Amino acid sequence: MKSLVVALVVGVLSAFAPSAHALSYLLTEVNEPAMTDGLSYLQVNISDAEGGAIQFDVKTLTASTTPAGALVAGGANFGIKTFGFNSSLGTLATGNFALPSGWSFSGGATLDGFGLFANTLNAGTGTDTLETLTFTITGIEGDTPGSYALGNAAGFLFAAHVIDIDTGLMSGETPITSAWFATPVPEPGTYALLLAGLALLGVAARRRRRA
Repeated sequence: MKSLVVALVVGVLSAFAPSAHALSYLLTEVNEPAMTDGLSYLQVNISDAEGGAIQFDVKTLTASTTPAGALVAGGANFGIKTFGFNSSLGTLATGNFALPSGWSFSGGATLDGFGLFANTLNAGTGTDTLETLTFTITGIEGDTPGSYALGNAAGFLFAAHVIDIDTGLMSGETPITSAWFATPVPEPGTYALLLAGLALLGVAARRRRRA
């Protein structure tokens, strides 16, 4: 029981502590009703990098990357076309990014159904799409991975557009070849779970001292 509580608290802290050295989030929301909600379609990892930089790794989750991968490549250009996120430390500029070839920073944009994001990155053409988008942010004083896990007014942390998907729909249904995915801001109940876990750890510690 004690090990379960420890794992729970560590997991929640790693996801929400703003000063953590690495954070990980799943994109579970999708703008296509025909695709089952609740599955994990992409993963966003944010971590400290060399020279004070912050690194993003945005991964499509397919059968080749995880046994429960929800996405299936449907063509040669399968991958991430657009990615949006926010920052708690003000507006970013093109010079703050080290991006893959063919990618560009385009400032703020409203991303299909998931609201306005202050920072959006776009692949130049279909051939520039990536199954894993890796980029770094530099030149922002005092930033941490948590500085880039900020919800927008619509209640989402991140959003991504993936193209050349094979949805595997039943015969007669219109195939979906692209979709938008997003990460909702965690429910308040998650924080309650954290507090409950911390309380249980305190009880366990007191029992050890008495023993």
